[in-house]
Amino acid sequence: MQKIAILCPSTKPVPAVRGGAVETIIEGLITQNEKTPKFEITVFSEYEKEAEIKSKKFKNTTFVYVRTNIKIERIYYLFYRFVKKIFKIALPDNLARNKMVKEIMVNDYDWILFEAGEVFSLKYYKNKLPKEKLLVHAHGMITPIPDVDQYFSYYISISEFVQRYWKKSSNRPSNTYKIWKNCIYTEKFQRKLEKDKSILLRKRLGFSENDYIIIFTGRIIPEKGVLELINALNFINDDSIKLLIIGSANFADKTSSTYEKKVYNQVQKFGSRVKFTGYISNEELYKYYSIASVAVVPSMWDEPAGLVVVEAMAAGVPLITTGSGGIQEYVNENAALFVERNDSISSAIAQAIIKIKNSPELAQRLRKNGYKVAEEYDMENYLLRFEEIIHEISI
Repeated sequence: MQKIAILCPSTKPVPAVRGGAVETIIEGLITQNEKTPKFEITVFSEYEKEAEIKSKKFKNTTFVYVRTNIKIERIYYLFYRFVKKIFKIALPDNLARNKMVKEIMVNDYDWILFEAGEVFSLKYYKNKLPKEKLLVHAHGMITPIPDVDQYFSYYISISEFVQRYWKKSSNRPSNTYKIWKNCIYTEKFQRKLEKDKSILLRKRLGFSENDYIIIFTGRIIPEKGVLELINALNFINDDSIKLLIIGSANFADKTSSTYEKKVYNQVQKFGSRVKFTGYISNEELYKYYSIASVAVVPSMWDEPAGLVVVEAMAAGVPLITTGSGGIQEYVNENAALFVERNDSISSAIAQAIIKIKNSPELAQRLRKNGYKVAEEYDMENYLLRFEEIIHEISI
């Protein structure tokens, strides 16, 4: 059984007790590996007491926690970016990761997963992390840095879209790229609330039993198109169509950004037609999908992948999306309605919502096809794909 080290990004721990897309997917991987052990996994993570307590349930995973100060980390990150940009000097991308690397150096692993983060720092780690064992796991659009290619062996990305972004500036051999699509525990989103509990939840949120609920889940940042979605209500004259917004700017961290305040102000203008819940844990999301009539993912940027579309499909909720970036690799036109990402997007979203509401046959087709697509992205397949990759690169 091969030994895998996972170097987590900084500031959020694994298990993902404070949310975080990367941290949640890592927790999913190790959870599945507990069910069907394929690897000996060691997770190097930021420390948090609640995460450490939760980690005790994992019997086939070792956790190495490092402590750091979030405020100092933020200051250091600004310093790191300044030195990188002005002097082109490679430093650790964050202080927590630097501590993790020191810990990893005293052990021997078959493969080391460098999760997300600033790959420019690999120059600094070149004598600390063995190139032949180092795998860069790209969860997003990592700025291509050609001379960094010499410091790792494989580039593993969550979509072909992300892969192409790196490839355009790299001479790396094509056989050193791998695709490892993100997955979820589909059964978590397939759960449904009983009718009486569904009615109670609607009532608590200020919705009636007959309201047609649009659901948005995700980070409340400009790239996600939240304001464009709220504006779509201006093109809908049906007051029974309501909007439920779930999320925050920084997952479970209690922060309030300028953009969040803009969203909140817009929410107030629509009164009872819009409900903004803030952050809801991944474990609780199925309850809100259970009362939703349609899900909208109005991304205004090139999404690396977009797991939220898989969550909506798994929950059996008809989907509307811009299909930007890597999203179209996770959903097809049989499982969603696509809208153009342009100045008329709010109007287009409104038309798509009304189209689905007025056509039960279309809504049912989207539910059925989306449900099938989501099954491809169950966490069991995530572990199996990782096993395939490790086998391919170990030959």
